Amino acid sequence: MANRGDERLTAASTPGEGFLADVVLKWEAELGPLSDCRPRIRVPVVRTGIVLAREGGALAEMLPMFRLSAAGRLGSGRQWMSWIHLEDIVGLFIHALDSAATGPLEGVAPRPVTNREFTPRSAVRSA
Repeated sequence: MANRGDERLTAASTPGEGFLADVVLKWEAELGPLSDCRPRIRVPVVRTGIVLAREGGALAEMLPMFRLSAAGRLGSGRQWMSWIHLEDIVGLFIHALDSAATGPLEGVAPRPVTNREFTPRSAVRSA
């Protein structure tokens, strides 16, 4: 799998490589024919990052492990993580349903973080 490093990725970026990128390409390709239906079907495609909230989402699953120091930084910590708060992704899905939106909708916060920024200092064990 090619490492994209610090390249800023958007909905217009070329696809990645590997299993997950292939799954997404095939998944979205299956939606294509819906646009050709008569009557026309609007097809918004929400592309989401990791969903975070204290009460749910991935953060609720991660916090207990961080508190126990059983989880920490992954590798170098330079891996980028696109994320979105639970309330924002709910708002985006409501927008996708209630508006005339079609095509890719980016369900991520405007500023991704690295794994190093995301991981609490207390979870990082000294070498």
